[in-house]
Amino acid sequence: MEGSGRMIVVGVGLNSQVGKIMSLLGATGDDSKKKKKDKRKTKKSPKSKSLSSSKVYPDKSEQNENEHNTDTVHIEKEKNQSTKKHPRIHKLSPLKQKKDNEQEMKPTKKENNNNNNEQEKKSNNDDNQKEKSIDSDDEEQKKQSEANKQKQVNNQLTTASPMEQNTSNDNKNKSEEKQENIQNAKEDTEKKPTELAEAAKNDDNEKGESKATKHKSVLQTKLTKLALYIGYIGMAAAFLTLVCLIIRFCITNYVVKKKKAKASDVSYFISFLIQAITVVVVAVPEGLPLAVTLALAYAVRKMMTDNNLVRHLDACETMGNASTICSDKTGTLTTNRMTVVQCYTSGKHYEQIPKHEEMNQDLLGLLFESITVNTNYTSKIEEPKEDGGGLPKQIGNKTECALLDLVRQWGGSYDEIREKIPQDDLVKVYTFNSARKMMSTIIKRDDGYRLYTKGASEMVLAKCKSIIGEDNKSKDVNDDEKNKITHDIIEKMANEGLRTICIAYKDLGKETQNWDDEDKFVNDLACIAIVGIEDPVRKEVPEAIEKCQKAGVVVRMVTGDNLITARSIATKCGIIKPNDDFLVLEGKDFNKRIRDSSGKVSQEKLDEIWPKLRVLARSSPQDKYNLVNGIVESRATQHREVVAVTGDGTNDGPALKRADVGFAMVT
Repeated sequence: MEGSGRMIVVGVGLNSQVGKIMSLLGATGDDSKKKKKDKRKTKKSPKSKSLSSSKVYPDKSEQNENEHNTDTVHIEKEKNQSTKKHPRIHKLSPLKQKKDNEQEMKPTKKENNNNNNEQEKKSNNDDNQKEKSIDSDDEEQKKQSEANKQKQVNNQLTTASPMEQNTSNDNKNKSEEKQENIQNAKEDTEKKPTELAEAAKNDDNEKGESKATKHKSVLQTKLTKLALYIGYIGMAAAFLTLVCLIIRFCITNYVVKKKKAKASDVSYFISFLIQAITVVVVAVPEGLPLAVTLALAYAVRKMMTDNNLVRHLDACETMGNASTICSDKTGTLTTNRMTVVQCYTSGKHYEQIPKHEEMNQDLLGLLFESITVNTNYTSKIEEPKEDGGGLPKQIGNKTECALLDLVRQWGGSYDEIREKIPQDDLVKVYTFNSARKMMSTIIKRDDGYRLYTKGASEMVLAKCKSIIGEDNKSKDVNDDEKNKITHDIIEKMANEGLRTICIAYKDLGKETQNWDDEDKFVNDLACIAIVGIEDPVRKEVPEAIEKCQKAGVVVRMVTGDNLITARSIATKCGIIKPNDDFLVLEGKDFNKRIRDSSGKVSQEKLDEIWPKLRVLARSSPQDKYNLVNGIVESRATQHREVVAVTGDGTNDGPALKRADVGFAMVT
């Protein structure tokens, strides 16, 4: 405990005079011994530098003495609180006093005899102050302990010089500012929990409202109704049981046996009431929701074996009540493995893909570059394995893979073209858009810039000004000739269920321009070829659609292909039949029919169209969403329609989310 007292004193001695150290230690004894020790110490280290000033300022002597007194009083109090065996510091053993003086006198400087006399006087005064402080009451010590600690910190920073006193005042001000900041921070922390609690309550209220507004599933609605019916029946049975028991008791005792009513008869009526409550408890099946949940969980586990991942448990029972299915064509009704089976180029229509020797060799180079550059570089064809055989594997966009496979069949190599024209060298790429139905790419050649375009045949052909003939020269075409090509080539391919793609190009000159304006450049094109791509219908689709129709489920096809192709595929699948009086619409016509004079979607007009609609062609994602939303919100039928939607792309996201059940198809 004595050592702890000395550690406090050393911290003060480094910033004060030697006299302060001596007074704080409270060392007593002969003055001659102290002087001899001081002289020996100064002789041993005459060149040592002290950390404190040795000058004495007479003007400030009284003030310094008062400061020393407060320091010693505070340290004496701390030592008194820490131990009871040594209530006073000056009663240390002589050996310990020597060691302490030797350790604390090392950094001191050589001092004059006058200073030593002053120090002795100060130490005597300090001893008197110590004796007074020891006799003070414990209650006053507790009250003044906090104030003395603050004074000790300030006094440690003070010295005899006026400059040091000024710095001590600054430190006091800073300490006061820190205390104010700490107090303000505490107030803020007291306020923040209440604010956070209020915000949490508001969030909980909003979540509760959102959950309340969330629609219940079909099974939940039916279970709720069933529970209410069972509850009503149970309450009626309980009431009837109670009445019957009371009547039986009254007739038996008061009529037949002619007994008088007693106070003890109340117990019988209470027992009758308990029996009625028991009937209510037994009648309501509290385990019904749990049994349904367990059955659905078991069904979900079994569906995993069929590659069906169920994200929402209620989707299983909702699909059991589906009355309408809006299906995508590509990848859902068809195999999504596309191949080019027909083409129109150099003014000739080939109903079967000819060999590359039969083709115009001068035109093939232009066609190969147009297909290779104007496709995503991630699309490619992988050769089948040597041991397994089979068809080449298509990676990426299936339509682009069909075009790249055509290049491979005609003896071209799209890999070599991509090495010559890497993706980083492409000047500008106008990506495919569901509204434009086309994709364009600008490259830089030795003779200038060139634009390649591919997309929906009727849309790209409408932007063409010429077509390449047999002599590899561009021949201008007018609207009549375009209509003839549309009727004789495009519609003929579409009637066979083929997806038609038109490939065109345009030279833009050598000048560099602002390539952001797509409409400025994608016009006055030269048509290179029109190809017909086949996407076969899945073998199991016609049978599955027939089963759905027999079960009362209506299947509708929503696709981006043209009207003729969509009608042909729908006929092959069995969605429409030749003698059926159903609607087959394009997206533009559908939009016109469902909107009112102000341009907003009208539910009344939708209710006139969707019951007969079976095929929606050239549709955009918004068209598909409007159709699904209109069927879900419709009240044209007695019961609300339960809609299921299938899709395999990001464009189908809004419709998948809006439907009662969404099927995301992945191959």
